[in-house]
Amino acid sequence: MLNQALLEQLTDAINSRGGATPAVKLPQFYDVLNEFFTAEEAEIAVKLPAEGITVKQLAQLTGAKDTGKLVQALESMADRGLLLADKLGDNTTYKLLPLVPGMFEFQFMKGGTSERERKIILLIHEYIKALTQASAAAKATGTPEKKRVVHLDELISKVAVIHSLVECLDLIEKTDDIAVGNCMCRHRGEIVGRPCDKPKELCIMLGPEAKAATARGIMRMITKDEAHKLLDRAEEAGLVHQTMYHQGGFIEFLCNCCVCHCATLKGIYRSPAPSLAAIVKQVIEIDKESCLGCGDCVPRCQMEAIKMEGDELKLDANRCIGCGLCMYTCPADSLKLIKRDNPWAAMLPGH
Repeated sequence: MLNQALLEQLTDAINSRGGATPAVKLPQFYDVLNEFFTAEEAEIAVKLPAEGITVKQLAQLTGAKDTGKLVQALESMADRGLLLADKLGDNTTYKLLPLVPGMFEFQFMKGGTSERERKIILLIHEYIKALTQASAAAKATGTPEKKRVVHLDELISKVAVIHSLVECLDLIEKTDDIAVGNCMCRHRGEIVGRPCDKPKELCIMLGPEAKAATARGIMRMITKDEAHKLLDRAEEAGLVHQTMYHQGGFIEFLCNCCVCHCATLKGIYRSPAPSLAAIVKQVIEIDKESCLGCGDCVPRCQMEAIKMEGDELKLDANRCIGCGLCMYTCPADSLKLIKRDNPWAAMLPGH
């Protein structure tokens, strides 16, 4: 068991890594940390800088004498998906992962259902519930749980970016290393008795760190052609393609999400204006002259941005997140994506 001071330090360290899901000082999150880390591992994890660090550098930073023991602890955490271990030449660098995308997903990308995996996923489920309740309570009272300065880079690192299929295919073409694993959200749904009928193995990692995840057996490497087929499968299933905004523009995770299980997409859906709850670069335009009024596109929209009014298809542009899923089933090609005037509105204070 970790003592209270170490739990709080570790929570702060994880939260500083950004990501879509914050690490908040709640009893339910401490339960997760106690299952993830030993006290010895937690002491090491809180000392890891934001960028990768070698064993030699970490030993110098912490004054550790037994580097063999240090390597053993770091490797154990990397094997369990808590750290990312990236081999660069003769050296391996280690860095603490954020919760999402990162630590939480890496627990379940193998699709395992062991007793420990079931325990972890239930603990995470309880934390997400507590986090949702705390957020709702804070909004209801107008009082944040804890007042603090939120810097711009932290704010935008937690904003989802919505992509069309064409944009996703372009990302694949620009990336040499690609890996895929199971969607943690839909896997969690199965274990807690809320299964999803959408395909699971669609969480895609891009770039050099894909190799690091694959080396630990967390994901599997795929070719560009396989990635194209997976994205086509996601498009057919009606899944929204999204990433997290990353400083410098590089994208590591490409998720294919359903509003029934993805907490990020669910939060966007619940917003009065989903187009302002994410970085939305495009919006659907309806060609009313060619539209047949068949309504085939309506159930494809996870944001409920389009609907039939009599024989006419109507669009609520504030709810449209520019994913383009509605275009997939249009028999008359009456729907197209056009550039949105202010795709960065979600970064502005108050959104």
